[in-house]
Parts: sequence; C-alpha cells; structure tokens
Amino acid sequence: EWIGGRGVGRIAIVSASLGAGHDGAAREIARRLRTSGHLVDSYDYLELLPFGIGRRVRAAYRRQLDVAPWSWEWLLSRLGHNRFLTWLTVWLAAASSRSMRRALRDKDVVVSTYPLASQVIVRLRRRGKLRLPLLTYLTDPSVHPLWIAPGTDLYLAAHPEIAAQIRVFGETRVAVVAPAVRPEFRPAFGDEERRKARASFGLPEEGVLALVSSGSWAVGEIEQTAREVAAIGATTGIIPVVVTGENQALRERLADLSPGVALAWVDDMPSLLRACDVVVLNSGGLTFFEAHATGLPVLTYRCLVGHGRTNAESLESAGLARWVHDPDQLAQALMEVASKREDAACRNGVGSICPSVAIGALALYGGDVPERRVSTRAHRVRRLAVWVSVITAVLWAMTNGTALAVTHGWREVGDETHGGSVYVVVDVAPGQTLSEQDLQAMAGLHAAAAVSVSTAASDPQTVRQIAAAGLPLINSAGGHPYATGLFHGRGAIGAGARAIGRITSRSPGLMLSSGRVDLVDVGLATFYGEKIIVPKTILQCGVTPAQPAHATGAAPSNAPANAATLTASDISLPHGGGVVLVRAEGPSCSLSSELTRLSQRAAADNLRPASIVDQNT
Repeated sequence: EWIGGRGVGRIAIVSASLGAGHDGAAREIARRLRTSGHLVDSYDYLELLPFGIGRRVRAAYRRQLDVAPWSWEWLLSRLGHNRFLTWLTVWLAAASSRSMRRALRDKDVVVSTYPLASQVIVRLRRRGKLRLPLLTYLTDPSVHPLWIAPGTDLYLAAHPEIAAQIRVFGETRVAVVAPAVRPEFRPAFGDEERRKARASFGLPEEGVLALVSSGSWAVGEIEQTAREVAAIGATTGIIPVVVTGENQALRERLADLSPGVALAWVDDMPSLLRACDVVVLNSGGLTFFEAHATGLPVLTYRCLVGHGRTNAESLESAGLARWVHDPDQLAQALMEVASKREDAACRNGVGSICPSVAIGALALYGGDVPERRVSTRAHRVRRLAVWVSVITAVLWAMTNGTALAVTHGWREVGDETHGGSVYVVVDVAPGQTLSEQDLQAMAGLHAAAAVSVSTAASDPQTVRQIAAAGLPLINSAGGHPYATGLFHGRGAIGAGARAIGRITSRSPGLMLSSGRVDLVDVGLATFYGEKIIVPKTILQCGVTPAQPAHATGAAPSNAPANAATLTASDISLPHGGGVVLVRAEGPSCSLSSELTRLSQRAAADNLRPASIVDQNT
C-alpha cells in the first residue's frame, strides 16, 4: 500500500528455466509486485540467448547432472576460485546482451533471480548500454561467488545467514527479506486439514510421512534415498512419499516401493507438504523455503554435488536443516521426528520486509547507475592481448591439455581405485567369430567386449551373442587405434553408441580410447553417457609381446608376425592392476587359450580379475 501510494513502476524480472527454483521465486516476486500495482514483465534468460542456444544449455545441464554430476561440482569449484574461468563464463553469457537490451530498454528497474543474468546486466551498465537499477534475489541458501556482480544496487537475502555470506564478499548493499514463496505455503490449521490433504493424494491416514524430493527434474540419488527410508519405515512406520516430477523413468523404477508412494508431477505442492511430517531434500533452494514456510523439519541427505552440498552446509550452519551423511544418521533423524510429531511454528518472514517493498522503492527512486566507461587506445590494445591469450588457451585445452588429462587418469579407471584388480577388455574385430569356449573364458575373467562401428555393422549377430552371454559391451568408436580424427573419428563415437544401443537396447556406458582425445571427444562421450577408459597394457593374441604397449594402441616394433606357443610367463600385466586390452592379431590367435594364460598370470601376480562395469557403477 505504501508503494502504491507513491506511484507505479515498470519492472522486469529475469530468471532461468534450469529446474524450478529460479522460476518459482521469480513468479512469486512478480505476483507480489503486481498486487502492489506495478507493471511487471518476466523473461527467461535462456530464451534471450541467440540461435536457440538456451534450449541446448538446459538439455546439456540436465544431462550433465544425470551422467556426469562430478563435472558440475568441478566446474562450480573452479568458478569460485579461478578468475579467468569466471571472466570467460561471463563473456560467454553475454551472448544474450542484445536481446537483454531490447527487453529492458523501457523499464524502471530489473530484478534477477539467476546469477549469469545479473552478470550480463552489470556488464551492460558498465558499458553505458543500460541505465536502470538492478536487484538480485538470491535463490540458494549458499552464496556462490558467481552471484556477486559488483555494481548491483541491492541483494535480497531470504535469511540473515545468506546476507552474512554476501557481506563476506565485500558487498554491503543487502537486505534480509521474506522468502519468495507463495502464501499457500503455510502450516496446516489442524489435524482435520492434514487428513484431508493426505486423502487428496491417496496417502495413508496414519503414520509418519517423509517427503523425498529433488525439485522438478528429480535428479540425483532419489531412488536410493527412497528405498533407504522405506527400509527404515519397515520397522518404524515411517512412509516415504517420493515426488518424481518430470522423471518418468524414476517413477517406474519406484513402482515396487513398499512401504511408500511415488507421485508424478504435483500441482498442489502446499497441500502435499501439509500432508507430510518431514522433508528429505538433496538440493535445498526453493523447496527448502517452501517446506520451511509450511513449518516442516528438513533433512538434507545424498546431496547433489556442487550447489546441493554447499546449500546443505549453509542450512546446517544457520540451524535451519540437519545434514545427515549416512543411513544410520538418517534413521536416527527420522525416528526423532516420529517421536515428536509436533507442529512447528511458521517461520516465514518474521522480522523481514517483503521483497516487493525493496524492489518497488528502487523502481520509483532509482539507484546508483555507474558512469559509462570510456574506451581508450591502451584499453583496446590490452583487450586484444587478452583475446589472443584466451583463444590460445582454449585451443590448447581442447587439444593437448585434454589429451594429457585423459592419458593421466581423468575420467579413466584411476590408479588409486585398482586395488589389485585387473579389468579385461576383449577387442572384437570385424569378422572375428567367438566360440562358446571363448565366451565362457571371457565370463570367467569378468571380461567386457569392445565393439566398433564396423563390427556392429558387419556382425550384429556376434554383438547379440555377446550380450546374450551377459558380457558388458564397450564402445570402441572407429576401432583400432582408438584415436579420433577431425570428422570421421568424432562421428564414430556417437555412431558406435547408437549402433550398440539399437542391437542390444542398452547404452554401452564406457568408451575405449587411446588417450588421444580432445575436449570435443570428451563432450561427445559425456553426451552419450559414457566414461572414457584407457588401457594400461595391450596384449596381442597371436603375437609374442616383447614389450607391453601402455595406452598407446601401438603394436610392439619387434613382435613377430605369427605367434609362437605362449606361456603365462610371456604375458606382462600392469603393476597394481588396471585395464588390459586383448586384441586378436591373425588366424593363429586362440582367444580362450590366451585368456586362460592371462588368468594364470594374474593369479601369479596376485591380481584379481574384476568387472570394469562394476568399477564404474
């Protein structure tokens, strides 16, 4: 009402459709501002990126969380400490600058709920291309350095702990505001409302309900958490209620959950929260604040790498949620909740102003917009030098740097995890036939079969035979020497994965490489959900090895063309274990005999044959 008496502001809100957290906060802020009489337009930062890049970024981010979550944690960590990488990220994000300028040119103030949007807006203001105040609403309980955009007029924090983290970075313009959650998120008025809420979702009328959630995408170890809660509930009466959101595959896998209920997309999340007694999260963010406003205790468990873990640490530090680290702690925490069964008081917004008040004030009175930075000749020369350095560094990282990283163990079955195990991979060449004796010998060593595009195309029946024997299949792309070329080799990565998938209805999950890869190869392997493995030793069946080939794919220079009678002592295995690739070299190769000798040699070296698939699970 105070704002309404002062006038009407034209306000833009920029969010990002990466999950529901950023968009959910943006929608609630927009609703409150419109209620106060302001004119509000909302924008998705991803849609402001040119050429449909935003949709690809969204798909890649989701895929990354599914198949390579470690890479997201690594990237967040580097962005927090590496100034060059942060600068490069902001520069890439600035691809939205032109669309951003068009969207914001007639506005009085802009509110961002996404860090990269804030960075781009500040960049435009410094260049004199935008002249309007900026507020950033922090959607996560932990503040990543990327949220800090120097020149922001005001940061809006939903808790004093978040505000304190902002001040650690030297930013003093921060206001503690009520969390941007809908007013429907409130405690139940009594047992009758709770019973009605349970009935509306088909939930048990009695018992302690533990809501297991991970946002709209339901990524992370949700299935493991749900089954662990169900196991605890088998003796305590605690029942897991799992929100699977858009993840239909997860919902199908949890069809046998007992006790427990797996729900699809939920439109009435406030009622579902009121129906439950405790919330188990793996990410924090908006869902935490919604549960907090509903008065439910929150446990963080099996947290997503990256922001999930930092959010959990921040929430526990503030005394807002308990971070449990193993099934025993989870059982103890859930039983404590079950023993209390008390309604917590609603703690939403006590002593805090509404974020729309701060936003409306800037909309009417403006902020300190910096003067345009004047570009000098010296500045242009320095910028050109930076560009040359950046391009050089990127090209090196995409080629030599990545190849070195992979060769020395990145994304490989690392040396520290071998533990005296040897992982046998048999390269199935085009036209190579496998007898039942060969398959039995492979199974006895827990061996996997490497299949190239050529083998899959020319001998699909052999591939089916291997799969029917229960042996894991590995994508060897273009085949020996397992190195990618500029065009053909790269295409073979995807072609091999798709070919194996069509024949066996299962994705390979692993890709065999010589170690000569670049960033494009690693990206393609990640896209197809594959980890890269590099053999430490190559055994050539049908050739007497004088020296083992270590992860190079090259044949020994002094190996005879035809095999002599080999013994176990002729075979050299990597010290301490690792990946051993067996390749057939000519008609004299007897694969079953070679694998028998390999098994004998492994026993003599105190090495244990193990499945490479189990190692990478």
